[in-house]
Amino acid sequence: MAAAPAEASAAAAEERELSFVNPQGERLVGKLLDTGSEDVVILCHGYVANSAMCQFPLVAAELAEAGLSSFRFDHACAIRSRSERKGPFLMGNHEDEVADMAAAVAFMRSIGKRVVCLLGHSKGGINAVMFAARHHDVPKVINLAGRFRTREGTLQRFGADILERLARDKAIPRREPWGEWEMTEEDFLNRCNLPMEEMARSVPPTVCMLCLHGTADTTIPYADSELCASLVPNSRLILVEGADHNFSGEAAGRAMARHVVNFALPAAERSSEVQAFMESVHLGRQINELLPLRPGGGGGGGAFAPALPQRDSATLSRLVVPPSWPSKASQHAYDNVTLAAAQQVWAFLRSRASTENPGASMTNLQTMPFLEEDGHDYVQLDAALVAGHTLYVGESKRMLDETNILEFDFKLTKIRRALRSSISPGLAAALEGVSHAKLFLAGEGVRAGLPDEVLAQKAAAAGMSLVLPSGQGLGYVGSAPAPAIEL
Repeated sequence: MAAAPAEASAAAAEERELSFVNPQGERLVGKLLDTGSEDVVILCHGYVANSAMCQFPLVAAELAEAGLSSFRFDHACAIRSRSERKGPFLMGNHEDEVADMAAAVAFMRSIGKRVVCLLGHSKGGINAVMFAARHHDVPKVINLAGRFRTREGTLQRFGADILERLARDKAIPRREPWGEWEMTEEDFLNRCNLPMEEMARSVPPTVCMLCLHGTADTTIPYADSELCASLVPNSRLILVEGADHNFSGEAAGRAMARHVVNFALPAAERSSEVQAFMESVHLGRQINELLPLRPGGGGGGGAFAPALPQRDSATLSRLVVPPSWPSKASQHAYDNVTLAAAQQVWAFLRSRASTENPGASMTNLQTMPFLEEDGHDYVQLDAALVAGHTLYVGESKRMLDETNILEFDFKLTKIRRALRSSISPGLAAALEGVSHAKLFLAGEGVRAGLPDEVLAQKAAAAGMSLVLPSGQGLGYVGSAPAPAIEL
């Protein structure tokens, strides 16, 4: 069994140098920071780099603090490295480096480790997407500041005329601060012609990908990660405000490392927080109040548990969500809903509202967060409109599961709370005269292993209708939509 974070601390972690042989017969050298846990995260560097760069030692230390082991190694074309290289330095050797990743995973398993996450930075981010598309046995993959528009980015880096020069000269000598190498036309095209969008779309939903990028990255724009996240079926995007390509500085480095740790931690080690969140939503719905989560639930050590119901409006004003449920506004973490999908949900709501309320005027609600009296975000609705006395709300995600039902249920509790108090004057004004709500949970599909009908039943039990793409639009899953809910 994997050691729990409290048992496998950074203080007890042991770092040792290990090596393994890749499919090309090269011996690659790395460092295993072993906490005693079976769970390990593999860290893979990028172009003209090595495993001591991009804050990898800091990431390893933060992972160890959380009880996770980590293994960071140098590819054959790493600079200032002790790894073996049998051929020339190459830029477009992505196939070889993805094979290195697979070999590292196999090596970790051979010494009794379970690979729970693989991270690739920059060029390694390209490789991480390729790995996720081809190898489906690592459940979590992190694309850290990775290049995605490889042709556009590579031409910007080496000049718009580089293809012309390579076509003429076939090879161009390059002198770099770390040494000399020769760029060939074949090597360059191996980088430029990667089918990144096709590979991103082919990552199975069983593999969860985090695209993590700095907003001040001048080497690779964070728009590359935004595009990648929009295409990978089961993914999320987090932007670290003000961070550069290598997350330089202690603040940016630690912010990035915290996101890596939160993503990599096994779900079982966050279950107490998630359970507290679920219990708080459930109890709050029964009494139409928001129950804050208080630290110090069973076991101590920062655990959470629902606080007892209070009648003081100040203490009821906000549900304190545990760290494993980050808010969109504070961490720039967005569900991957394309513009087309959002428009589809709006069209579905308008169609249902006009059919069920003929002649009634319809008012669209804002998509920006409704605020509390003190200016804090209160609740954000993906798509909502009022027709007559009924509120129609659509929540759109890419891949659906039970968690989305809980989140939607939480928003329903907030809507009811706003109607009964002055906590969000803007939302209360928008809902003036509204007595009922119809809730529609929409997505492009259901997470692997969860039948559509089962999720539809769970949604119906919570008063929601599940809608998925059918023909040219969204259609109900199940025989009939859920009835309107009294607010």
